Order: sequence, then structure tokens, then C-alpha cells
Amino acid sequence: MKFSSNVEINASRNKIVTELTKVQNMKKWMKGFQYYKLLKGDFFEEESEAIIMLHIAGKKIEMKEIILENNLPNSFKSKYETDGVINYVINEFEYLEEEKTCWIQHQEFRFNSLAVKMFSTLVVSIFKTFGKSILTDFKNFVESEN
Repeated sequence: MKFSSNVEINASRNKIVTELTKVQNMKKWMKGFQYYKLLKGDFFEEESEAIIMLHIAGKKIEMKEIILENNLPNSFKSKYETDGVINYVINEFEYLEEEKTCWIQHQEFRFNSLAVKMFSTLVVSIFKTFGKSILTDFKNFVESEN
């Protein structure tokens, strides 16, 4: 399952990247954020690995994050793994104006168990809504920091 979302943020690309790459900011904009634990490398460094713990809809979700490619301030690619699901994400930051940037996010979900594959067809809209809400929550955080 593949889809893309985007959001225009009233801030410079450099400001967006600066705020996004501060681990201490995650709790300020990511709903359900519990903690981020670096396992290998440095935050946002290529091939770095970390555990992200979220608490969403009464359920704890532990994801392993791997930064596959870092071309910031233009883009970065990451992979998230959790029970039965692998999510590949490409994030692009398109300059629109001095104080306006479009964050474009391409997601590809792969399911590695039959039960999860069957369930995934029922929750496509939930994946899309959650992906869009991450972008919108970050936009609101950055714009309130200006």
C-alpha cells in the first residue's frame, strides 16, 4: 500500500529541518509520543537505528526507526518496523518562498503476515489519516514557534 501526503508550512526550510531534527521536540508535536531511544549512530545520521514508543488509542506501539538516507535540508528516507508492518517513508522539503515550505511525504507499507495483510485493507484510511495528522501537528508546532 502506497500513498502520499503533503502540507504547506509557514516557515523556512532551514527552520523546519532544525525543529524536526531535535529529538527533544518530538514530544511537542507527535501525538502519543512516549520516548525515543537511540540504538546505533547519532540522531538523523544515515544508518542510525532507534526505538520510538508511542501510546495511541490505548495501545502501546514500539517502532524501530532506521535512517536510510539523509539529504537534509532537501530530503531524508527512513524505515519503520513494528509487529507485522514495515513502513518506508520518503520525506521531501520543497522550497516555496522564503518563509513557506511544502513537506511532502511518500509512504509505502509492507505487511509480512497474512493476518496483518487482511486487516490492512480495512484500515487504509486510518494509515492515511495518521500520516496526514503527523504532518499537520508538526506544521502547527513549527508555526507556533515563530
